[in-house]
Amino acid sequence: MDHAELVAWVCVLVGVLVLGVGCVIGLRNVPADADRELRTARASLATATGEIAAVQEQVSRMRSIVAARRQLAADEVAAIEEIDGRAVESTAVVEEAAQRASASAETASSAIEQVGSVISSLPERLRFAGLLVLVGTVLISVGTVQFGGTSLF
Repeated sequence: MDHAELVAWVCVLVGVLVLGVGCVIGLRNVPADADRELRTARASLATATGEIAAVQEQVSRMRSIVAARRQLAADEVAAIEEIDGRAVESTAVVEEAAQRASASAETASSAIEQVGSVISSLPERLRFAGLLVLVGTVLISVGTVQFGGTSLF
């Protein structure tokens, strides 16, 4: 068993455990007037699902942008290796890449803020459980990436 497979198993097992604990805690905190809060939770879940879908779409777009930028960077490196005397252009490319990286970091920060808003939109009794469910899901996703290089989420 190599290191990547060990990391994958640990992530999946810990993710399932954290996800299970989040579900158990969430189920124990369900109040007696569950119907009213269930309707509220469903509305929050629909909103959260929409926000998560939007975040997943942003992440997907960011991944494709990163892949395109990697290809662009590889093409630019090949061009720079062919043309030695254009140091000024390479400096501009580096500055542009730094600006793009800064924009990507801002987008990632926005995604984190959106996840925070998803958690804060849940009823207070379910926030901790919701956080555990999200963390468990992320850990399971990391494990699946380690196994086959493809995320399930």
